[in-house]
Amino acid sequence: MAALTQEELQIAMESAVIYLEENGVKAYLNIFPPPKGKEYTVKDITWILKQKRVVFGVDTQAIKNMIANKEYRQQVHIATGFPREDGKDGYFEYYFDTVDESKPKVLEDGSVDYHTAGKVKVVEAGEVIARYFPPTKGKNGFSVAGEQLMAKPGKEQRTLRGRGFYLSEDKCVYTAAVTGKAVITGNVLNVKNILEIDGMIDYLLKDLVFDGDIIVRGDVMQGITIKATGSVTICGTVEPSTIEAGKDVILQSGMQGSGKGSIRSGGNVSGKFFEQVNIIAEGNVNANYILNCDIKCNGNVEVAGNKGAIIGGKIVAGDKIVASIIGNRNEAKTVLSLVDIDYIESQIEEAEETLNNDLKRVDELTLELRELAMAQSLGTVKEVKDSDRKKISEKIRLTNELSLLQQKLDRLRTLRLAGATASFSAKSKMYPGTVLIIEGSRFHCTTQMTFVTVKKIDGIMGALSCIV
Repeated sequence: MAALTQEELQIAMESAVIYLEENGVKAYLNIFPPPKGKEYTVKDITWILKQKRVVFGVDTQAIKNMIANKEYRQQVHIATGFPREDGKDGYFEYYFDTVDESKPKVLEDGSVDYHTAGKVKVVEAGEVIARYFPPTKGKNGFSVAGEQLMAKPGKEQRTLRGRGFYLSEDKCVYTAAVTGKAVITGNVLNVKNILEIDGMIDYLLKDLVFDGDIIVRGDVMQGITIKATGSVTICGTVEPSTIEAGKDVILQSGMQGSGKGSIRSGGNVSGKFFEQVNIIAEGNVNANYILNCDIKCNGNVEVAGNKGAIIGGKIVAGDKIVASIIGNRNEAKTVLSLVDIDYIESQIEEAEETLNNDLKRVDELTLELRELAMAQSLGTVKEVKDSDRKKISEKIRLTNELSLLQQKLDRLRTLRLAGATASFSAKSKMYPGTVLIIEGSRFHCTTQMTFVTVKKIDGIMGALSCIV
């Protein structure tokens, strides 16, 4: 076959079309057949590609195959550059469960399975709980035109803040400083102290006091006292005992109190059942069954399930009490009260007194610590005494307590005005013997009612949407 003249080659070049893909990393050639009796050479095609600015990554074998197979008037993959590899963003790997599995599951019948609550995995002191992988710079690429394709570097992530861990010098390894529960919220990592009891608690242990959360995997026998600044979770059955928690109390199997059991919670209280238990809670009380209990809470009381019942006893709650059944056929006296002004006012008075005392003490500590800081700056004090460290810790604790007290006061003052929206709901039945109170106004149930809501309208207690 004869070679193409320069003029014929020029015409072939001008009619040839280059298709680019992947940001110029791949090139495809579509060229007309050569004049009759003539054939392209590898040199011809290479020259054409050069005129079309395809100079990098040219595939000589692909050119030979195109000529040999006469692959004309079609796109032929003719050159490949190097794609750029953008850098990867920095990221964290967590070596603990980052999903909160402590919330109970709602079953098909509407009741709540409290056995799913409080299942917490604990990290050990000295255990690596998180690792940061810095961003990579990436790798530059080249287009078929020989142009450098600049890679985008990955982005740095902010260093995690929080408490209960040590951070390595390179700020990449996070190690638990204490044994406890690791929690990540946004950019804040905390390892919270948790005391776990694998078996039951009986008279041999008697009292259990812990600055943090307590998890008891077994039963709690009669006469035991459990106190925690955090939450208390008990997986087994609970006999008449005393439980005090700064936060939530979760009893997976409930409590048989026999009139001696008591629970005091700075958060919510939940359990499968409560029988003859005295409960005081800042938040809500949730159960599947409540019998002859004395309950005071600033939140709501909800008894879940199609057979969830409140029978007997006295309950003082925030602005809602909900159950399928309230009372029973024997007309057990069941007294339920919402927006109890006397109870609310007594709490406000107590909280205000504590708030004022704490403010006074914080002012005293601030002055003392300011004098200490001045002495340090003058060089008259070189070492901080243990007593001074205790003052710093006390100020931090009181400052946190002041914030919580103010939140409590705000909630109570709002609750004091909630009479117009307060309501009782019996999703199934309400029996005679039930007494409902809102802001001191009473409603006596004298006949069995179903699907009933009782609330205060224009200052008068009345039943809505009920069937007698």
